[in-house]
Amino acid sequence: MTNLILTSSFKRAFKAIIKRQPNLKQKIEAKLRLLADNHYKPNSYEKRYSFYVY
Repeated sequence: MTNLILTSSFKRAFKAIIKRQPNLKQKIEAKLRLLADNHYKPNSYEKRYSFYVY
């Protein structure tokens, strides 16, 4: 499993999205877990987010 390091801009955007649409929190977290588990899988995420994979 890879550690995701979330940038401050990602955290701010995440909080803003969750505040407007709380039902998306679980979906976003599931996608991030999928990305952390296998970041080479092409459809792990659809859009580039501002975080780094180490």
